[in-house]
Amino acid sequence: MTRTRNLALDFNQLKAGVTNELDAVPGLYNTGIQWLASGVLEWIKSNFYTRELASDSKQVYDLMIQEAATVSPNSTTLSIIPDFATNCGSISGLGLHTSRGEIYRTALEALAEKTRQGLNLLQEIGQFKADSLIIVGGGAKNQLWNRIRANNLGIPLKLAQQSETTVLGAAAFALTTLGMYQCLDDAVNIISSHYDYIYPNNKT
Repeated sequence: MTRTRNLALDFNQLKAGVTNELDAVPGLYNTGIQWLASGVLEWIKSNFYTRELASDSKQVYDLMIQEAATVSPNSTTLSIIPDFATNCGSISGLGLHTSRGEIYRTALEALAEKTRQGLNLLQEIGQFKADSLIIVGGGAKNQLWNRIRANNLGIPLKLAQQSETTVLGAAAFALTTLGMYQCLDDAVNIISSHYDYIYPNNKT
């Protein structure tokens, strides 16, 4: 998502999944495009890591990342279309020796490309050029995925250290309304200014 004062939106972009909302600040728009990302990775976890889930579910993500990290970038015949939410997703190029780490790695690469496409569309609609991308939620903890995304986008990723960003955003509005901050930007800058950075280096 992005906050922008400019808007060049047409019906075809809406059909592509773009959403647009009025911001709480007059003159600003919240434009976004959403798709199933973590849900695709959860599907892979549930279908290919069932044994590990049964014994120690807390360590599964670390194992998935470790296995995917051993796979060289774009080194397999696999191709994944991650449009699972619309029942248009697919996995092709499977072989007898395809590993689950390769499947997970290819999914991360496909979702990184989906991010690039989405960002390009938002830049077109909002008439801006992004110099970084803020990552929040569980995806901010996946260092391999973030490295792949940074290299694909060619811009730094800012990983929010706060996990409950939605709650903090609501608090920023409430505290501003109560008069504890002069404006919303003051509240936002205080509660969400701490980031870890990942810069593109073409090494994944």
